[in-house]
Amino acid sequence: MSLLDTYLHNLKFVVLTDRETGEAFTIYFDYTLPNMHVEIFGRAISEFAAKGRRIGISGGGRITKIGNYIVLHSRSGQYGRYEDADALQLAPMHPMLCDQGFVFLSKSGEDNAMVVVREYEAKTE
Repeated sequence: MSLLDTYLHNLKFVVLTDRETGEAFTIYFDYTLPNMHVEIFGRAISEFAAKGRRIGISGGGRITKIGNYIVLHSRSGQYGRYEDADALQLAPMHPMLCDQGFVFLSKSGEDNAMVVVREYEAKTE
């Protein structure tokens, strides 16, 4: 079983924005942290501040790997829903996810990742 198979099951993530422009620039998650959006955002603030970059947040959710699908779903109780378009643009560029042939799906607000997969498969049949 791969690292992604082990940890990408309802793992929380946040969408980070550039504080100057307001543009989303990455999805951020860390399976070594408590699975809480506030902890994840706190780590991101520290990490990017050390690089001289001020960041904001445009919502959060959960990320789940199901077979060859990477599903971004749910929402953050504290930070709200992320934008599907941002997640679908940024997730394939994440160092842990890029260049592996995954199919990326996103449905902000949907708690069940399998629902997202089933809806996608029903459309592609």
